[in-house]
Amino acid sequence: MKPKDNGSTNEAFTLIELLVVIGIIAILVALIIPAVQSSRETARRTQCLNNFKQIGVALSTHYAADSHFPPGYSTSLRESGGDTWTPGMGWAVSLLPGLDESPLFNAINMQASAIYPMNMTARQTSLSVFLCPSSTGSGPLHFDVAHVAFDPPPDDVAASQYVASPGWFVKADLGDDADGVFYHNSKTTVEMITDGVSTTLFVGERSRNLADATWIGALFLPIGTYCTNPGWPNSRCAPTAMLVLGWPLPPNSPESGPDGFFSQHPGGSQFLFGDGSARFIKQTINPRVMLSLASRGDGELLSADQY
Repeated sequence: MKPKDNGSTNEAFTLIELLVVIGIIAILVALIIPAVQSSRETARRTQCLNNFKQIGVALSTHYAADSHFPPGYSTSLRESGGDTWTPGMGWAVSLLPGLDESPLFNAINMQASAIYPMNMTARQTSLSVFLCPSSTGSGPLHFDVAHVAFDPPPDDVAASQYVASPGWFVKADLGDDADGVFYHNSKTTVEMITDGVSTTLFVGERSRNLADATWIGALFLPIGTYCTNPGWPNSRCAPTAMLVLGWPLPPNSPESGPDGFFSQHPGGSQFLFGDGSARFIKQTINPRVMLSLASRGDGELLSADQY
């Protein structure tokens, strides 16, 4: 006896139909993943921009209180003369009260280096306002240095991914004769920025895939050095003053040393200008224009389309 026909049919996908479905899914995935990644990078870039704006407000607060911008990094003198190269505290330390970090600021011994035991808690404190979400790594710094009093060097120094712009200077002088805003023992005023604050670089990014930076200060002065991180194609070293300062060359250059500006944003890097605005500078910027932006008073007129 034949089975009763209930009018249904038993259909299945053919191989061609299955391949077509798989192909459509693959195309959709290929379209969606870049869109998701782009959306995430936009969010990270926005957070990075907000960090710059907070830093800009803190700089304005500091200026209102002290009538000058903070030193790029500061050292003190012996009574008998000669630089002790301590404490080496960086520009970001002075901004802590304006960033709602007054307890941390009050806990820092400003007469001692950050590598001394009395400043251990401070140097271990990681602050999100100094970390760009697009950049990799928020753990402690890694030093490739030898120091008589600290061998091995401390392995608990908190990272930063923002460094101040000193302008151009002779590297051997660690920024004493810089033509920018932040340098050794600087006390720059608005009147000194004759190019105008809206076209003068204040702070930029340094991603840890290039090299380390820190918010607390220039460590191991005057003889200490630090280097590009493992995996970077150019193995180079720089004085540790550059842990808080950035050499004014175009950002994101594959030729950058540990003292460069670098970000993991595609195509360039974000910078804080003296008027409190944060702007994206393309990595294709003319090096001469970059130097002019970093200078506080070279007299060159610049238009926004140049960077």
